Amino acid sequence: MELFYDKIALPRASLKTLVNEAKQITSSDSLGYIRDLFVKLSHMIDEALYTELTDSGCSDLSHREIFPVWSGKRKPSFDALRNGTQSCRGDSWYVADTSHLLGCFEGHCPVLAFEALDIREMRHFIDYTFKHRRLSNLAIKVPMVEGKEKFDEGYTIFMRRRAKYVARCVLNSVQTLNPVQR
Repeated sequence: MELFYDKIALPRASLKTLVNEAKQITSSDSLGYIRDLFVKLSHMIDEALYTELTDSGCSDLSHREIFPVWSGKRKPSFDALRNGTQSCRGDSWYVADTSHLLGCFEGHCPVLAFEALDIREMRHFIDYTFKHRRLSNLAIKVPMVEGKEKFDEGYTIFMRRRAKYVARCVLNSVQTLNPVQR
């Protein structure tokens, strides 16, 4: 690398250079190349001043179809390139920023085609362009019963009071079983 920088006097890549490179992403580019580019962009965005961000055209990236998405299960390549803007066409996609969320949502809705560790490395880029797509911000756990039965709080309190007695009975019955029956 020093040959290019010192001997040939080739300048180091700036944020604007990386943004222009990202604008040229096509479906024939490899997922590894796109990942490396987004990680480098993230590091440069973290170190950039506000004026550098606006001058580089970094905010324009969300309007381009450069974001690789998995529509089904994970694989070494991606299914499609999408843009980062909200769409009313029903082709929304999300950022599964934890491995748990990726496991839960893969195959159910389109997700950004990177593992959680890669997403963590490009967090500044994601926060700058489309943090509204992070599943950790969108997925909220709401316990609810599906089906016809409704939650009976009185019965739940009744059973919680007796939980230690039920557990004692279960433990005794398991200990009396033969090793073959266990």
